[in-house]
Amino acid sequence: MGAPTAVLLIQLSLVSLPRPSWADGPTNFPPTTSLPSVDRPGENTSINWELLGRAVSAQCFHHVQVLYKDSMESKTYAGHMMNSTGDRRVDPGNPSECKVSANHAEDLPPSFRAMYCRVSWAEKSQVSEDSDSPRQGVCAPMSCSEEDVGHIVNTGLLGSKPMSTWTPRDVDCDREDNGISPFLGLIPQSVGFIITVLVLVGTCYEFVITVYYTSEKRRSLTASKCGRFLMCFSAYTNAKKVFNTSQLPGQLPVLHGLRVGSALWIIYGHVDFYAGYTGALTIGNRHDFDVRYQEEWFYFIETFNMAVDTFLVLSGFLVAYHLMKQLKKANGEFTLKDLGLHFLHRFWRLSTVYYGLLLIFISFEPGCQSTWWANLLYINNYFMGEGKQCFGISWYLAVDMQLFIIAPALTILIYKANRARIGHSYFWTPARMAPYIMGILLANVLFRTNCKVPNTRATKVWMLVGWTIGTALGITAVGTPGIIQA
Repeated sequence: MGAPTAVLLIQLSLVSLPRPSWADGPTNFPPTTSLPSVDRPGENTSINWELLGRAVSAQCFHHVQVLYKDSMESKTYAGHMMNSTGDRRVDPGNPSECKVSANHAEDLPPSFRAMYCRVSWAEKSQVSEDSDSPRQGVCAPMSCSEEDVGHIVNTGLLGSKPMSTWTPRDVDCDREDNGISPFLGLIPQSVGFIITVLVLVGTCYEFVITVYYTSEKRRSLTASKCGRFLMCFSAYTNAKKVFNTSQLPGQLPVLHGLRVGSALWIIYGHVDFYAGYTGALTIGNRHDFDVRYQEEWFYFIETFNMAVDTFLVLSGFLVAYHLMKQLKKANGEFTLKDLGLHFLHRFWRLSTVYYGLLLIFISFEPGCQSTWWANLLYINNYFMGEGKQCFGISWYLAVDMQLFIIAPALTILIYKANRARIGHSYFWTPARMAPYIMGILLANVLFRTNCKVPNTRATKVWMLVGWTIGTALGITAVGTPGIIQA
């Protein structure tokens, strides 16, 4: 089988991989006409209580019936819950009225508590992964799970449903009681206290040996095990390393520019995304903020998640490039001991800080109670469903670690045979292999040329042409989906 045929078969197999959504949304109910719902301005819907009772938990169903009855009787707490629901495409409603006013109303039934939830909507016929998915704030009984709330809002019972053709895709609720042991709340405080003490001790230690000891004695102290440990926490030493901008021999400065540009794109995209439903009360020109989704230039913002691929390219490139240099020094030999040290070095570098942060997140993320072990094994990117994810932003570390594990085999294969391909989607590791392997292939090219570029006019012209074409292709790839949708 020829190489082009093999590449085509691999690409076709990757295209056939299922593309996961950000989170599995609750299922829909068929339209019914059993009982009338609470009347709202401009809305007349109906609810099949039998279907709803089978879809949600018994306690949730009971509280929903109580809320329905009390809404009909115009009780104060029920009015606060209904009024706090958002009524626009991207409207957080009034969280304070839900969590404070409703829960402190005099006529609030015993054992009944209100909670504020954010609902992401999508077209019924569309599996949407857009970062600007419409989000609406609703007020629901705290006895309901996120899945229960998804079923209830789909009936329009908790407030105005923005569009009749929309269905809940994702629900996120703020709960007072998340089922986490109060003892775990001490973990972040303990970790923070220990780190603070170590930083103070390490900084004072360096100050004392610098001011009161000779250079020879100072070198002796910092070379000891205790000295090396304390110096790791010195604020002065670490600050010098963080702000050091000197370039070591063999470094590629362009990589720093790519990191900064991609990081700023991701940060801006996330700020814009969260401002869409948490900043409505502080954004003065709210109308302009909402309608900009229809502007053609907005695709540069809503496709910010594509910048993640830049970091995967860089990660694959750096891993492969250093491995190829190591293979060259060892005449192509790579033993099991080398492989073990290769994995141990990465695991130690990431896990020391990562597991420390995980201890902190366990104390206030309910999903950590059941899926913490997935984070320890670096497979948490497959547990991103509602109520399952623990330290959700660490999904990238899991993808990168899994790709790092297979990188040696691919790199050695390319080093010895100069052949390989793969590629495509979002949270799943196979879907993220394309940019990672692009980095490996880029490392192979630069390794074979020893990173040497002829300093000639023709070369500079070709570099300019290459960057221009590459930038144009990148803008085209990013902007085409937005233009087509517009």
